[in-house]
Amino acid sequence: MIDGIPGTVSVESSGVRWTSGGTSTSIPFAEILAARREVKPPVCHSVGMCDVFSMKPAPSRPQQRYGLSLFSFRREHDRPSQWHPLKLTLESHNQDVIEDLLGSISQGIDAVAAERPRHLLVVLNPNAGSRQARTLYDSIVRPVLALGGVDVQVVETRHAGHAAEIMEAAVGSAFSGSASGSNIDGIVAMGGDGVFHEVMNGFLAACASLEAIGAPTAAAAARLRLAHIPCGSTDAVACSLNGSRSVFAATMHVALGDRTALDVLRVDMGSTTRFACCIATYGFMGDVVQASEKHRWLGPLRYDILGAATVAMNQAYRCVVSYIPPHSGADGDGECSSPCVARCQICRAASMASMHQGQSSELDLESVGVPTEGSSVVSTSGRFPSEALRSSSGASWRVVEGDFMSVMLINQPCRSEKTPKGMARYGHLANGRFTLVLVRRCSPLQYLQFLVTMSSKGLFPGQLPGYVDVLDAVACKVEGAGDGPQSHWNLDGELLSGVAMRAEARQGLIQVFARGPES
Repeated sequence: MIDGIPGTVSVESSGVRWTSGGTSTSIPFAEILAARREVKPPVCHSVGMCDVFSMKPAPSRPQQRYGLSLFSFRREHDRPSQWHPLKLTLESHNQDVIEDLLGSISQGIDAVAAERPRHLLVVLNPNAGSRQARTLYDSIVRPVLALGGVDVQVVETRHAGHAAEIMEAAVGSAFSGSASGSNIDGIVAMGGDGVFHEVMNGFLAACASLEAIGAPTAAAAARLRLAHIPCGSTDAVACSLNGSRSVFAATMHVALGDRTALDVLRVDMGSTTRFACCIATYGFMGDVVQASEKHRWLGPLRYDILGAATVAMNQAYRCVVSYIPPHSGADGDGECSSPCVARCQICRAASMASMHQGQSSELDLESVGVPTEGSSVVSTSGRFPSEALRSSSGASWRVVEGDFMSVMLINQPCRSEKTPKGMARYGHLANGRFTLVLVRRCSPLQYLQFLVTMSSKGLFPGQLPGYVDVLDAVACKVEGAGDGPQSHWNLDGELLSGVAMRAEARQGLIQVFARGPES
């Protein structure tokens, strides 16, 4: 019996199938989090006869029930990336039937569970978004991970930059010894995009430090997966990786051991380096974030209010932008014209092409650099990564100069509830390129049209001719021109002063607990 509905249950090679009322449904083992025995109280049934002497009904005889519950998820019909908890209960009066089913299902789960984590470090920002992160952890995240048999260590951040410090200390101590194992299988950033940005930068700095001291476990540390469980104002990382802001869905991707590669932007400014997984933007968004820091008490509403005020100011900045387009064969000739989806074939083809050309999709520790002491900032000793390689392979810089309202380097689709199709409609998680968007000086009405188009449709080439260029690129340089006003760079919500920057897409630099959006 399943949820009180009689049916036939069978265990197949790929999962569990049950048939009830002429309908057959199956759940793959890879989507079953756990199978557990259920304690069922006995049910009393009358023996169906009377006491021959008193003619009173004979006493009921309790009949023991045995139960088995499967914990999985269901997808919304119109939004398959939106997952909800699903618990299927199987009952029988025959204990052997339940024990046999439990044994078969457990073996099936074990056969696909090699990638599932057993020990996680959760870096939680209690002040993210509406300050519900701790409540969401206790009510959703912890129970799901516990069902999956995951041991969790939770560390809460106390100030800006603390997440990066936690990462450097935790990864460094876990992998600095000579032992091949570690008590960390992955790192979960719980909060907004900012905490994931800090965790990622601290993680890369820690890996670079391990490589610098010759730690034998440096490669193992670099293969750790990161995750974002969304509790912030925008949560573009989780939306791009999972297709939704669902805390439950993000946690299930972790517990089920999903894995995919993620491109990262390496951004060099002067003597320091940062890494961005979503966006690096100069101009409008830098101005909005700078102004919003003084009005955090407004919550997410501050971005709408200050964004409208910034549009009205109509400020442009004189810049020289140089970029290198993707070389032919990265994922086929021409521009990407398909959105990134779960188990994306474009990303897979790009990774295969990269390996065929002898480029590693794993963490290139030499190009990451070594962190300065006491800081999560990464030093940029040596030349701009791969610049010499690109020059020798015949790639040439293309140069554009002008007055720009915005210069945007969008590293992935950058989805959110405000941009459901992504800021870059055909951006991808791991194809080794980013979307370069140049918005030239225009009227406030035209810029508003640009924002509405980006929000409703996602940006792609040829949408707003005359004042918006949407380009594919693998590297970019931006320099100031003239003595006019300057803006700030916004890297995944982190503000950096100055104009001059250099950036390059680092294909598959990190691994994440995700499979890509299913819609």
